[in-house]
Amino acid sequence: VNCLEMRLVCLVFLLGYAECDRILAVLPYAGKSHFYTFEPVLTELAKRGHHLTVVSHFPKEFTQVNYTDIKLTGKTIQDIMIPLRDFVHLEMSVKYMLDTFSNIERDFENIYRNREFQSLMNSKFDLVITQLFLSDMFMPLADKFRTPLVMMTSSEVPTYGVTRLGLPDNPSYIPHFLNNYLSKIPMNFMDRFWNTIDVIHTKLAYSYLFTSFDEEVSKRYLGDVASVSEMINRASLVLANTHFSVNVVRPLPPQVVEIGGIHIKPTKPLPQDIKKFLDESEHGVVYFSLGSIANGSSMSDSSRKAFCNVFSKLPQRVLWKWEVDDMPEKPANVMLVKWAPQRDVLAHPNVKLFISHGGLLGTMEAVHCGVPILGIPLFGDQRHNILQLQSVGFALKVDLANINEEVVSSAVNVMLNDPKYQNKAKELSRIFRDRPLSPLDTAVYWTEYVMKHKGAHHLRSAAVGMPWYQYFLLDVIGVLLLGIVSVIGLIIYTVKLVCSQLFTKTKMKVH
Repeated sequence: VNCLEMRLVCLVFLLGYAECDRILAVLPYAGKSHFYTFEPVLTELAKRGHHLTVVSHFPKEFTQVNYTDIKLTGKTIQDIMIPLRDFVHLEMSVKYMLDTFSNIERDFENIYRNREFQSLMNSKFDLVITQLFLSDMFMPLADKFRTPLVMMTSSEVPTYGVTRLGLPDNPSYIPHFLNNYLSKIPMNFMDRFWNTIDVIHTKLAYSYLFTSFDEEVSKRYLGDVASVSEMINRASLVLANTHFSVNVVRPLPPQVVEIGGIHIKPTKPLPQDIKKFLDESEHGVVYFSLGSIANGSSMSDSSRKAFCNVFSKLPQRVLWKWEVDDMPEKPANVMLVKWAPQRDVLAHPNVKLFISHGGLLGTMEAVHCGVPILGIPLFGDQRHNILQLQSVGFALKVDLANINEEVVSSAVNVMLNDPKYQNKAKELSRIFRDRPLSPLDTAVYWTEYVMKHKGAHHLRSAAVGMPWYQYFLLDVIGVLLLGIVSVIGLIIYTVKLVCSQLFTKTKMKVH
């Protein structure tokens, strides 16, 4: 007992002297799914005694000790429900992405005009956390406050950020994270061709268009601070919402830490009506949801009828996220819900298939729970996500424009009746869960590690800040080529000289 008491006294003593750092987190993007990735880290840091100031569109419903919200105004992505038919002809071209980025960047600039945000400029912080997505204009805050910089991304590290972080980025096997032309993984020749074009186009456009705008904005509001390019080179840590079981495997330096699945919380009891519907499903359940942005109830009549006809012939029940109260010709085995606790639904043992748009958070929840996916990608990284899972036998992809009864019936019945999908889902779930630390503990450990070791710059790749011609060894290749050309030239010159001498001697003998 005395030993236990001594340990408790020591623990209290150590906790009393634990460093409580002041952390500023600026997370400007108005997408709730993005914020869901970051919120667990911020909440846990506050629980551990650090003082958080969080600038976002999503303040906490209830106050938390050590956690101060600065709420941003304006509509969130979830406030804008997009009719499903609008996604049929949506082309995620580089031009479309750059136009979208430009509009969002101008929204981000307004944050600097926010009075509460401006009042922070006279505060003192020990760490700045920003989002690595669409804009770099808040990274110089770390230089303003003389702190380390931690970046978080709700997806894989974006194509426009990898080179500046010193990450290998070979387009022969690493797809552009928003590649709309991708047909399969691993990529075939045409995939690699267009992927290379997209990667080069995106990097050049981002470097020469958006970086200059970010530079101008940060200088205007922060004064004499380090450049945006310099700040991303100085970043101490990147927390990426990826995991090698779900995303394309790529080499990562210690500076980039995978925390895929960090948003997945312990299961909670289901609403009673949904629980009863799932519990009583003798042959299993298909869960159908196209996310929070696309309005599934705006589906075309032909697509709705195709799904209804297929579902009516299934022995399984179908839980369908549908935003209105009723549906024409709804099959008897279908239950409509305007909202469902997706993670808890997928955890139910009777759920056998998830029909999804392929959002990264939902795909990770499905992998965690071992439920295979029939993917209908709509935009963004969703096509990429589904194709990656299809390549390992966890998912099948169906294009929204090609939906008809035959296509849906074939895909649904194959995935429900071929045991390889259920087997692969369980296998991938075991791999996804098998980690030395939980994603949350991993993220918090490395964030505190950066503060403890004054920026932990030893984690960064030696490629950070290296000129592009050195990174690609163009100077070395140039010298080698010059050497080879010189040797070949010397050989040719020597041969010509010898031949000339022999010809001269032969000519003299003849005379």
